[in-house]
Amino acid sequence: MAMDGRWHTKLGTLLPVALWAGACGPPNHSVQRSAKAAIADVADTALPAVVGIHTSKGAIQGSAAGFLFRGKGGATLIATNHHVIWGASAIAAETSDGESEPVDIVGVDPEVDLAVLRFHSGRSLSHVLSFQEEETLRVGDWLISMGSPGGVLNAVTVGVLSARGRVPHGTFVAESFVDYLFTDALVGPGNSGGPVLDLKGYVVGVNAAVLGGEGGLGVVIPSRLVERVVRALERNGACAHSSAGVLVADEPALAGNAAIRVTWSDSGEGTSGLHKGDRILKINGDRVWRAREFEWREFMAEPGTKWVLEMMREGQRISVTLILRRISQEIFAQEHGAGAQTRRE
Repeated sequence: MAMDGRWHTKLGTLLPVALWAGACGPPNHSVQRSAKAAIADVADTALPAVVGIHTSKGAIQGSAAGFLFRGKGGATLIATNHHVIWGASAIAAETSDGESEPVDIVGVDPEVDLAVLRFHSGRSLSHVLSFQEEETLRVGDWLISMGSPGGVLNAVTVGVLSARGRVPHGTFVAESFVDYLFTDALVGPGNSGGPVLDLKGYVVGVNAAVLGGEGGLGVVIPSRLVERVVRALERNGACAHSSAGVLVADEPALAGNAAIRVTWSDSGEGTSGLHKGDRILKINGDRVWRAREFEWREFMAEPGTKWVLEMMREGQRISVTLILRRISQEIFAQEHGAGAQTRRE
């Protein structure tokens, strides 16, 4: 995934990671020992559920990572990045016991860059990982990244949650809707699709790329989005995301309260029922304070979802009902500029 010099899924060189209890003052050795023990415990438990993903794309052989999770009816499924398997003529998964076997594609979501695979044999394994909402994490919390850097299966690196935020324009369709996680856990080629875990061993995200090239922060798809997508892929083979047909921005003050201002609406006063300049206060009775919250909710909702918006328009408080539509590359380009596209390896 060449990202115009800023993004690379050929992730940076694997280097040792030093564990420090704090940035200031002498290290707290008891905390260091506790963190190291927790990391080792998570590695012991989680690594058997991490797999290597091997692909053939013509004469090119690729290696990346994925992880096992429990599907409907107890099925063993594999989550990885879409760009890892995109265009592959053959895909195999290598488990921690060294066994490698073909896998079938259950479904893909190119917009979010996720895919779900299944062992061709229907093989079931006992070691699987579970999801935990990343909202419980604080900046500075430890994160554990697992994958197959350089083809080395079951490698672990450690860092912290460095930040949350958006990614550079033109990278993913999801970029305009999702606050990604950023971590300084060092990773290498082959970490794409691997899980990122908290110190309890729960998946809080999936490795996707590196920001700023080799040695930059790792970009992690947040687990709330990952779980929604992989469950939809298991059911339907695809995952649809929604758009309200507007662009929004934060409005710092409206009669003493924060609001969200509509900066663009499809067809002016068209199909969305929203007008440029409208101030959105509530969605289905729930107060929304920031544009990013609005965008996250629309992207996570199913197409066809009905929203009743409470708004201010020209000094009057009104309600508008709209039906969220499925977002597509065409709608995304219309709303975010004709040059916008999803970039992949």
